[in-house]
Amino acid sequence: MNTPMIVLLLGEFDIILGRDKLAINHTGNRRYRRLIEMNFERYQQCGAARNGTKRCIANEVIQVIQRSGGQSIQESGGRFLKKNEQNGTYEEVDPKYAHDKASHALRSHNKKKSPRGGREPRRVARKLPTPEEDRMFGSLYHNQQIIFRELLKKGKLMRNKE
Repeated sequence: MNTPMIVLLLGEFDIILGRDKLAINHTGNRRYRRLIEMNFERYQQCGAARNGTKRCIANEVIQVIQRSGGQSIQESGGRFLKKNEQNGTYEEVDPKYAHDKASHALRSHNKKKSPRGGREPRRVARKLPTPEEDRMFGSLYHNQQIIFRELLKKGKLMRNKE
């Protein structure tokens, strides 16, 4: 079993796995989401193909991330990092785990666009008021109008001048 590589400094191309604020707002994660968005249609067009095309697309996404950056150590390529909850450090995940995460992101990308996770909008049955409820509401509304007019006459209510 390999000891995970502890990361002391987060790079701007690194992908932070998780759902916390840092992971959502990190520059590398925003680029990663954009990359997923750019490759989503191509991934979906593969359908249920068993020829490894989907795997190749996920690998391409990972390679783009790993090749990001400049020539210096400070500008090295992006890594997939996971926070170690016991000591608070970030550790680089193994390539298979990174591939699984990229594949999952490509599969579920479209589901995140709707508030219900890709499902149909929730339908709420509207209850129409009964004739009795209609009469009660009309009576209350009428009484309220009378009270407002009386308060305006007595100067206890100011009229809005818009």
